[in-house]
Amino acid sequence: MKFQGRDDAAARVYLQPKRREYVLMNDQAHGLFKIEFNDNLLILDVTGPFNDEHVRDLGCRLQEVLTNVHGPWMQVTFLHQDCLFTPQAEQEMAHVVKLRIQRGLCAIAFVFVNKVGRIVIEAQIIRIFQEFHITPGFFTDSDTAITWVKAQLALQQP
Repeated sequence: MKFQGRDDAAARVYLQPKRREYVLMNDQAHGLFKIEFNDNLLILDVTGPFNDEHVRDLGCRLQEVLTNVHGPWMQVTFLHQDCLFTPQAEQEMAHVVKLRIQRGLCAIAFVFVNKVGRIVIEAQIIRIFQEFHITPGFFTDSDTAITWVKAQLALQQP
């Protein structure tokens, strides 16, 4: 995915078009992530593998994007290639999840673009989210994932 025509290697791009915020982080050693937030839906497109440094950087970028977000919101994460977490990255991700929940995250779905390591990755994700009492959804297509998170968000509305 290109952002505003830019697809620079090892570039960090901060763009803020109307009602959308993007962050691109590209570091071959630590993976790649792209963030888009529109209305109450955060789209996270990630390629692993993930170490604790990568997860900390992702957490910082997510905090920047979510600075002005108020109220409940949902997230769909697209997982490309090897998205396994090191043990330290898994612990760091739990911290990042806690921060997102404090900012209003109430539903999250994961879309496996590639099925590499899916069973292990699902187990890691379930382990991360179980302490926060959020059940993530796992899908292989984006339409079903988006429909599911919207339904989860609607269930939590008064």
